[in-house]
Amino acid sequence: MVGQDMFFTKGWSVFVLENSLDDGHLLVFYYDGEMTFNFTHYDHSACEVEEEEKSKRFGQTSSRKKWHTCFSSSSIFKYGLVKTPENPFFVTKLQRKKPNGLHVPADVMRNYGIKLPSTVLIIDQEGRQIYTEVVTWTDGRTRIVEGWKLFVRNNNLNEEDRCICEIVVNDDEPPQVLFLKMTVLRAGSWLPKLIGRHNN
Repeated sequence: MVGQDMFFTKGWSVFVLENSLDDGHLLVFYYDGEMTFNFTHYDHSACEVEEEEKSKRFGQTSSRKKWHTCFSSSSIFKYGLVKTPENPFFVTKLQRKKPNGLHVPADVMRNYGIKLPSTVLIIDQEGRQIYTEVVTWTDGRTRIVEGWKLFVRNNNLNEEDRCICEIVVNDDEPPQVLFLKMTVLRAGSWLPKLIGRHNN
């Protein structure tokens, strides 16, 4: 502690490594009053990096897998109405400012050793197949462009809907992407229905 400022020193490099922190990531710390900090981790796309267990403590080591869901969509699994995919995945929604492309979080691919080819097949719930073009920038940002607009139109996707993008891979080392399995969730369908009681 320097003056009124507090710094993490011992153990910080291990914490960075174990939590796959990168330049541009955001950490939000919560102090419990007993020298323990819980934290929330967001990647470059403002998506929350979530561990399978919700409790995350600074300084603890863990070999648990990390899942990535957009922070505004992470609640879709909260009530158990939506099954968590077995394959690597991320959750997205239609972006008003960038409706013609799908951002693929770099952390998902890095953590699982996945590299998208220049073209990738996406398959929706109806079994419709669309070959899409993948663009990767030098800073690691990846977007699916050509074909995404057709997927949006075919599935009548709007800004309130959510889409689970499951990356299906084979057993090779490193794994090769076979296709993206897309599951569209209509607005609010992941929330329990409230049954109101009416007085006669």
